[in-house]
Amino acid sequence: MALPLYKYQPLDSGHIRVLTLTSGSNTHDCTGSIQHISLKSRSSLPARFTALSYTWGDQTETFPFNCDGQDLPVRENLKDALRRLSRLELVTTPLWIDAMCINQQDEEEKLVQIQLMTKIYRKAEKVLIWLGDLLPQTISIMKQIPLMVSTLKSCKRTEEALSILSPEFISGTRQILTCSWWPRLWVLQEATLAREAIFVCGPQTISWETLSALAKEISRLNLISTFRGHDRRQVFCDGFNELMNIESVRHTHSIALFPNLLRINRQRICWDARDRVYAIMGLMPSYVRETFTWEPGESVEELYPPFAALMLQSDAFGIVISLNETSQRNSRLPSWCPDLHQRALSDILADHEGYHAGYNVHSTSEFEYDHKYPRTLITKAFMVDTVQKVVDGGFVEVRSAQAKGSEATNADIQPTLEWLQACIMAVPFTNIRDQLWQVFIGEMVGNEKSKLHWLAGFGSIHDRLTKRRWKSEASELKSSFDELVKLLPQAETSNVTRVPSTGTMKLSVSTLLYLEKMRRVSLGRKFFITQKGRVGLGPLLVEPGQAVYILKGVKVPFIFGQVEGQQNTVSLKGEAYVHGLMCGEGLTKGRKFDLVSIV
Repeated sequence: MALPLYKYQPLDSGHIRVLTLTSGSNTHDCTGSIQHISLKSRSSLPARFTALSYTWGDQTETFPFNCDGQDLPVRENLKDALRRLSRLELVTTPLWIDAMCINQQDEEEKLVQIQLMTKIYRKAEKVLIWLGDLLPQTISIMKQIPLMVSTLKSCKRTEEALSILSPEFISGTRQILTCSWWPRLWVLQEATLAREAIFVCGPQTISWETLSALAKEISRLNLISTFRGHDRRQVFCDGFNELMNIESVRHTHSIALFPNLLRINRQRICWDARDRVYAIMGLMPSYVRETFTWEPGESVEELYPPFAALMLQSDAFGIVISLNETSQRNSRLPSWCPDLHQRALSDILADHEGYHAGYNVHSTSEFEYDHKYPRTLITKAFMVDTVQKVVDGGFVEVRSAQAKGSEATNADIQPTLEWLQACIMAVPFTNIRDQLWQVFIGEMVGNEKSKLHWLAGFGSIHDRLTKRRWKSEASELKSSFDELVKLLPQAETSNVTRVPSTGTMKLSVSTLLYLEKMRRVSLGRKFFITQKGRVGLGPLLVEPGQAVYILKGVKVPFIFGQVEGQQNTVSLKGEAYVHGLMCGEGLTKGRKFDLVSIV
């Protein structure tokens, strides 16, 4: 006989639900009972519970679970976890499980409980991380990890460690650190706030500290690529990176984390776009959480702009405004507001060390936001140039060279060569052509004659170090660029190696290095020339007639489009590398910033 569907009882303020498990006589059976407990610190009965972190899995198929004689449907991965946990001696308190302890059909309750997440994970005696029923050999490997950590600590060289590590251990560790739990959005909050975190894999457990120690040794001995293998799909959000990210966040509970948390969380998986905000706010200090509130049923368009404005006002260098370029974009968001639910099109230029286009030692970014005008952001900026010409096409990753080490298929490299050719031919001046090898890799050397070069503060220290490095590397980098130029389909030289349409070609190590540097700066950007003869790399939305602006306190220039009929009102297209403007050269003496409205 089918059980009636579970009916949730309303929660009092500051209360949560917890689940007590009871194992059945059959190893595959368990039941549960839900109680309400208070999170308030002055409660007569202090809350004792364990939080469960897991992957939700398939969003459609559910299985019945007997909770207080009623059917509380759960997904398959959670069903397996409950069955295992009901028999673990480790579980000595009730469990808090988001899918079961929050009424998922009640939007108002969900919002209240999400706002309690920080307190929930901090109050939990421990957080159990369910990785699933992995392969038997992987579960066996978990038993070996503590001893292996001790062994690796005694190793001095990579070769020494490789002689100790078995293929089975490498494969098992890879499965643990690349399983589906790691890419989840909520991983940072769940693991960072935990008093004690324990991984559960089938019947086996291992502490967070032990697995983190293993990851540190793998990194110290330069073994990450060995353990990752050839699967690069989760390279930004696998356990190797996540363990390091969480250790960093654990020790830096500060609003200064905003830009880094945004970058980390954009790679993560979640179903509700609003969770991108909730997950970050849960890691902020209490005084920040109290200043930013949200209401039930708020849309992304209502939630993202004030959140982005708060981040910008807390970001000394305005890096957050560089995050607006994504593969897709919610058209209802203002141009300056990042679509946090979409991945970046390219590496962020503002992340590259050494750029200080809009600041000197005395400058910080300035952004004003009024909730009465939620689509408008006001900043200090000035226009330095206008885009005159944009070259079609762009850099294309040479994936075959990445996979094979030095061989690239001709079909793979041809699009990039054709784009390079078009860029070179578009530049009318020989002296500028001679500098293009620097442009495509975002060379950070500034103009030595810049009037404010001596004011560049910390940036100038970096410039001196950069110039020293540049002098030793410039010849090799330029030679690598020249090697690519010789392959161009219509190169203006007799010393040309024609690239046939089929087959493969061998590239030198230095040329592969140049292509990788080029990927970091040129991928996802278009080459443009300005009215004043400058060249640069801008966003995919860059068009002739748009303006190049420098923003006060911000590291890189930006491309803006003028909003018709509105003076000093612009629409953001994206950040740009502009050769000759990256190190404060545009900050001429006496130059004042204007108030500019971005919509």
